[in-house]
Amino acid sequence: MSPEPSRHGSASGLRSLISIAVLLSLLTTCLALAGSDAVTTLSERDVSEPVEEKVELLPCQPVDAELRPTVPAEGLEDFHGLRRVRRSKITGKVVTMEVAQIKPVVVARRRSSATKAIALTFDDGPHPTYTTKILDILAEHNAKATFFVLGIYAKKYPHIIRRQIAEGHEVVIHSWAHGNYTQMSTAAVAKDIARCQKLLHSLSDEPVALRWVRPPYGAKNAAVERIIAQAGCQVAMWSVDAADWRQPGGNALYQHVMSHAHSGAVVLMHDGPAHREGTVKALRRIIPGLQKRGYQLVTMSQLADLVPVFTGEVYLVTGSDCIHLAPAAEQMQVIIDGEPIQPEHRLLVGNGQLLLPLEPFIERLGASYQWDKQRQVVTISGLRGTLTLYLDSHRAEKDGEPVRLQVPPVLFKDTAFIPLWALANITGAQVRYNPAQELLEMHSALTAIPQLSNTLANLRH
Repeated sequence: MSPEPSRHGSASGLRSLISIAVLLSLLTTCLALAGSDAVTTLSERDVSEPVEEKVELLPCQPVDAELRPTVPAEGLEDFHGLRRVRRSKITGKVVTMEVAQIKPVVVARRRSSATKAIALTFDDGPHPTYTTKILDILAEHNAKATFFVLGIYAKKYPHIIRRQIAEGHEVVIHSWAHGNYTQMSTAAVAKDIARCQKLLHSLSDEPVALRWVRPPYGAKNAAVERIIAQAGCQVAMWSVDAADWRQPGGNALYQHVMSHAHSGAVVLMHDGPAHREGTVKALRRIIPGLQKRGYQLVTMSQLADLVPVFTGEVYLVTGSDCIHLAPAAEQMQVIIDGEPIQPEHRLLVGNGQLLLPLEPFIERLGASYQWDKQRQVVTISGLRGTLTLYLDSHRAEKDGEPVRLQVPPVLFKDTAFIPLWALANITGAQVRYNPAQELLEMHSALTAIPQLSNTLANLRH
């Protein structure tokens, strides 16, 4: 009978065999890589390049309803986009980068109402033909406008100025004879504005609030702005240039103004001194068209009394995707396991899908979660496994395997919102969502299983 080998001898022989195998493996690898680029050998346990992820909060970018940049409003301080940067721990190079921008929708509204408003403004008049026609159109639709007049024509046609004032329009200054203020001395600019003020005050029986000066060509600098302020006025520019001075025709002007119209817009057009038939023709459609869209046509001073207001809606822009997010109806009924609940945060609707805040839904559905706010990652553990969600990203993981969500979870203000169907999938909850009835009814897996058993039993009978 052969003697039993010692434990020490057996371990020593095993180590020898492993060493030989490792040497043969290294030799084979070296032969295969001969003449190729150099590589970095990683440890046996780490076959991929180690990376570190950093998440930065980005300031929000307010837009109007047509996704055009606009001014900030109150209530946007807590809205942020996200930038996720994954870098190699070895080289420091960026491996991947994801940028999600939050663009809150801001509109200009009256302090006393929710009316949308636009200011139509006209330069270089008055003109005995075109200004009169424009006033007739405005009167027909009960719309107001602002006329930036030239002193030489205001002096020539004072009856038009009086009509503009009498009908509730705003008459303000566009210089005496359309000289470029930036090419004039400061004394000449001050004299030009004072001359206009004296004339316009003399043409009305009532005091005229000459609040605005629009420098010819829009040309201004610090000196021009200072002189206008010293005259007790404000610089008036524009946000939509109809470019009617090019005389493109009424149809082109109509399409241009309507496609660029937004609440709070200041539209620049002309009522003199050249041919303005195209402007008049376009206005016959522009004014009723804007009113049909819900806009009130106001003067510049009336528009200045408007304030930017956040509508509660945002756009989430990730790469080429743009998702519209808005709070669900305030009347939305939420029922979990037969019990009505009142969430602290209103639900969201994104591209027709419902998104729910973490609380109180996760625990009510028999699951648990962790929210890593440094990485903006939410991990949900439910009946059907573990779901890892990256806020403001379509990227997700189900039990460690990558998946892609049609509507991503979002960081909306200071709360994480999860797509309804992703939450139902991981918790096993049954869902009935009826947008028309503004009803969301959910049954957790623990209550859904008995209900299913009862249903099957009833079917047997």
